[in-house]
Amino acid sequence: MEISASLRFIDSGTGRFQDSYGLKIGALRSSHPRTRERFQRLDFVSGIGICASLRKKRKPHPWVRRFGIAQLTRHDLSELLKSQSASKAVWSALRAGASPFVLDSQELTSKQAALKAFDVDDIFAMTLKPEAVEHMIEEAPGEGVASTHKFLLRLHDGFSVESVLIPNDRRLTRRATTICISSQVGCAQGCCFCRTGTMGLLRNLSTEEIIAQVVQGRRLAKELSLPRVLKVVFMGMGEPLANLSNVKQAVEALSDMRRMGFARKRLQISTVAPSPHQVLALKGMRCQLVWSLHSPCDTLRAQLVPTSLFSTMELREAFLTVFRSSSGNPDRRFMVAVVMIAGVNDQPENARELAEFLIPFYEDPEVGLSVNLIPYNENPELSEHQFAASDVKTVQKFRKLVNESLPGMAIHIRETRGANASSACGQLATELKRQHERAVTIIKQQADVEAV
Repeated sequence: MEISASLRFIDSGTGRFQDSYGLKIGALRSSHPRTRERFQRLDFVSGIGICASLRKKRKPHPWVRRFGIAQLTRHDLSELLKSQSASKAVWSALRAGASPFVLDSQELTSKQAALKAFDVDDIFAMTLKPEAVEHMIEEAPGEGVASTHKFLLRLHDGFSVESVLIPNDRRLTRRATTICISSQVGCAQGCCFCRTGTMGLLRNLSTEEIIAQVVQGRRLAKELSLPRVLKVVFMGMGEPLANLSNVKQAVEALSDMRRMGFARKRLQISTVAPSPHQVLALKGMRCQLVWSLHSPCDTLRAQLVPTSLFSTMELREAFLTVFRSSSGNPDRRFMVAVVMIAGVNDQPENARELAEFLIPFYEDPEVGLSVNLIPYNENPELSEHQFAASDVKTVQKFRKLVNESLPGMAIHIRETRGANASSACGQLATELKRQHERAVTIIKQQADVEAV
């Protein structure tokens, strides 16, 4: 038997009832104790309307489809918990790097059972526990530069993702830490200069798992006496646009001043732009965009990003459409990233070709264009390509040639951070075999429990 329920709530903007959140539970038997427990947890929302239907003789579905805390606005969570103070306490805890599931506060103590209804299998709560961070690697700092910290976050199903804490230069007056987070376990894009691509795509991260990386990052930054985490970049494992629905919800939570409270200019999504359709879906997102272009030449780009199916001209037009019709969201500041690989895309003709390609962005008043030149970080696992980083003089000459055609445009040469700890750009990956073994073990354990 399959039991499905949809939750009707009042939209804070329109005042109308909406069915934006749904819950579906598949059970082997309606008398199963875990099923009864799940419905007991839903008793608290009966006052705002649950419509349930029973469909017999349907093949049971073993997974639970749910709406989570990270997908609810402060207003919606207040309505469901029937307490504005409890909703505020939940997001205050997450913003401070703490788990709301273990806080013994006056606002949350009486709401723990209700809160867990949005985390039926304790997936979010498990990911927020300190022990979910299995190990950390610290890169020895250089002179005047704070050390980076890479940490591995273990997920509920045995998979894991890597995130990186990057404190800014100690010489700057405004101290802050940037966290580089992942959107997928692995990646399907297969960029031949990126270690994550060797994993393949294992699965997407949920909205809660994306937010959990930021919460854990803020907790760790506090424990390590690092500056506060004030910037989030989706530049870790995975392609954000291939997990767009969850990434969008995560960005909404991160950029909401009543939830995680990050400024729009301090959120960046980096994408290879798999398709124009996916690029157009970025309209309205409160963040900055970074296009991992690497080369405007379709032939060369297809070699560097083998999954490229669309021309760079088509993708450029999609980005321009987004900025011209976005009304400020995403942020007009737009960065184009190029990984500088010696003898591959760092020659004078490559610079002139890039400058010509960027002219429509450069001349458009709706776009604040900049370019980021990223030295290639070596990966022993990618020895078949035998890539090497462009030397400093070559990169500086490349920048000068682009600026000759596009005067005044900001061109940054990224300082490599975390390369010695394999936490720099293109170096994130987890142990694939170990992850598969853990995932298979957990799935078998779940099957054994359901069979009892």
